[in-house]
Amino acid sequence: MFAALRRERNVFSPVNRLPKEILGHIFSYNDLQSTIQASAVCSLWRTAAIGNPRLWTCIDMSSRVITNEMAQLILERSGDLPLDVRFRVVRPLAQYFNAAVPDCIADILARARSVSNLVALSENLRDNHVYSAPIMSSLHTLLLGSTDLKKLLRKHQNIRHLSVFLAASNSASETRRLAQIDATHLGKRLRTLHLSNISLPPSAIQRFLVNFASLEELSFTGCSSREVDYQDAHYVASEVQTRLWLLSFRACTPEFVVWFLHPDGPTPISPTTNLLVDPTPEDDEVKPFFGRQEPATFLYIDFAQKSFTYAHENAMTRLIRAGEFDPPSLYFPSYIPLEAVRVLSWSQCVPLSAAQLESFGNLSELSFSYHPGYVGSSRNQLSSILNVDLVANCPNLTYLEVKFRRHLGRHESSSVQPPSYKDDSEVVVTMFLEAWNDVRGSKFGCVSLRDEVKPQRWSQYTPVLQALTNIFEVVSGMVVENEPIPFPELRQFHADSSLLHGRR
Repeated sequence: MFAALRRERNVFSPVNRLPKEILGHIFSYNDLQSTIQASAVCSLWRTAAIGNPRLWTCIDMSSRVITNEMAQLILERSGDLPLDVRFRVVRPLAQYFNAAVPDCIADILARARSVSNLVALSENLRDNHVYSAPIMSSLHTLLLGSTDLKKLLRKHQNIRHLSVFLAASNSASETRRLAQIDATHLGKRLRTLHLSNISLPPSAIQRFLVNFASLEELSFTGCSSREVDYQDAHYVASEVQTRLWLLSFRACTPEFVVWFLHPDGPTPISPTTNLLVDPTPEDDEVKPFFGRQEPATFLYIDFAQKSFTYAHENAMTRLIRAGEFDPPSLYFPSYIPLEAVRVLSWSQCVPLSAAQLESFGNLSELSFSYHPGYVGSSRNQLSSILNVDLVANCPNLTYLEVKFRRHLGRHESSSVQPPSYKDDSEVVVTMFLEAWNDVRGSKFGCVSLRDEVKPQRWSQYTPVLQALTNIFEVVSGMVVENEPIPFPELRQFHADSSLLHGRR
């Protein structure tokens, strides 16, 4: 009786009035364990979860949920849909192998469209299982000394995306293992190649890449070569690098990165190639480092990520810093000239000096977030950017956006008395626009203020501010920080990130 009453009560719950298709879509944001838990809430949720095969297409063996019984259940509930398979990697006594492999692995791989963390020919996998994934188009594998990767790749003609982690080795064995990525069979169909944990010199890697004519995305992670004689390496220059859509360097030595990007290196970067460097070599480590010639018209600074993102005419560049990234003393990398930048945006109020502003002589749009500074503090004041230096050095400025943010510090959630804030923003904005009118002899173009702190304060100043601008607007409510122009994302192979901590 109580069960019947609970079911009756659940029927009238607002969430249970949603169609099961909508519920299934909501469940798609869950991982497998959360989906299993949701299916146990009530009969309606169970029907919505079990009746949606797409919720059961990911088999992550690193999860404790995947038992032999659960793996078989996933095969049944996923219907005939392709599967995404992620193996669990363990490393006892410095030897990699796949653990907790379910008994039905052959049936799983037969429907796998993507496989990650595969230690090919692991003791836990029989050869015929590894070589029976006929629809697999994406593979992340750990390449061991005994791995017959060439045989695996020849038998899987649908592979378009390949990620290879070279387990502990030396340069000689790395050369042999890279040779197993057979360009004869992959060269015309491979679109994505990620290489990790490599100590080979970049000149050897360039020779290896020459025959991959269709490559669109190339990523290096944890490459430790110190080779620097790029000026003598023109004989290995290829067109591969000029055709790439995305080129990425993560946790690589400065010398390795410079070898590919140096203006005197073997192959220039194409104007249509998006470039990611994390971390970026410091200016005093290698000079000159960067060989990109096309100017950047847009610059976004993300202080949380310590990154500079530049937009060129046909591509983007993201440089991530490893050292200090202190807003009050922002240092702009010298790799990309700032004279052509027309749009500048950042996530905090950064006091730019007059000398820095001179570099942005063609700036037409400026957007930044502002957190009011503490009383008595000279840091993070709006007047540090909206001042006569900005008027004098940026004559082409026509659009200004300021996002006024609340402070979200320890005072928000504690009994500590929060400090007083010095916030005279309405006065600062008015004085800036008056200075603009006096110096430039005309109204400012457009001012957009997004204020989640005190939006009502602008009502008193609105008539004056409208008289000083062609367009003036105030938007109240919560400010959402979005990257103005999203940087292209690398293909995700769902590799085990723990493998990339440290070279060996």
